[in-house]
Amino acid sequence: MGRATGKRWSGADEARLLAFAAKQHGVLERQQILDAGMSEATLWRRLASKSWSELYPRVYRVLPPPRGAWKQMLMAACLWAGDGAAASHRAAAVLWGVEEEANAPIEISIAHPHNGQERRNVTVHRMDFDPGDTITRVDGIPVTNPSRTLLDLASQRTHDQVDSAMDALIRRRLSSTEQLKGLLRKVAACGRRGLRRFRAVLEERLGIRAKDSDLERLFPKKVIQAHGLPMPVHNHPIWLDGRLFAKVDYAYPELGIFIELHSKKWHLGPERVIHDSQKQNELVLLGATPLIFWWDDVTKSHARTAERIRRAIDMARARLDATTL
Repeated sequence: MGRATGKRWSGADEARLLAFAAKQHGVLERQQILDAGMSEATLWRRLASKSWSELYPRVYRVLPPPRGAWKQMLMAACLWAGDGAAASHRAAAVLWGVEEEANAPIEISIAHPHNGQERRNVTVHRMDFDPGDTITRVDGIPVTNPSRTLLDLASQRTHDQVDSAMDALIRRRLSSTEQLKGLLRKVAACGRRGLRRFRAVLEERLGIRAKDSDLERLFPKKVIQAHGLPMPVHNHPIWLDGRLFAKVDYAYPELGIFIELHSKKWHLGPERVIHDSQKQNELVLLGATPLIFWWDDVTKSHARTAERIRRAIDMARARLDATTL
């Protein structure tokens, strides 16, 4: 907004200033007000009358929060911190829709030292590398872009939480594995907090670290317990003609349901594909119900996977009930 010097403050000036404030969630920084042409005396009269209030040093609420008090306070914190400040970490995750706003912190990152008074209700992080093109805007609020937000979130959230956030952002096309790989290359030498977790989650998505042992660890938590299914037997042996025919990852032996967990690394070679097919055929001929699930079935589509297991259990129980009549 250009400064209107040499004239009295008018109703039209007021309307323009408030329209500008509405785009900033009802808050203005002191210099923005002065640049619009309002005098220091008029500004202080507004504050003294309590028609305006100071949220942070030199940042004022001039309108009720048009889109929520949390967003207003977050915008005010960015204005208080100065040029280059942006919502980040958990606050950015809320703006991108991967975390809930309830109890969300006012959390920002800055690209330069901040000489202002620290505020107890604002968490301030120092950007440890050139923000470059990693800053954008959501609803008018400066914010780290989705890829950068995931990297920051990895220093605060668990592996599974970061994995869920990554999945949501990629599914909504707000980020991509290529963008995440590019960011990883950019920050690989920084040694920043959360980098190891960020790398691990991304590598799992790319199939680099997807191992059977990982799936066996995640399967009961993400599929069985989370969806209220009965706990199957782990590493169940199957005997055929007096010899050990196979071991399956999980099983409901009394129902004849055998579950195998496959990763691309260990189950896509031609010899392994033939072996797995032969084993599945034998199980079918024995009257069993073999189920095969892959990495994404367990980590991404676990609700659908749980429903398929539930249907298999119901069908097996129905068959058992029919044979006892």
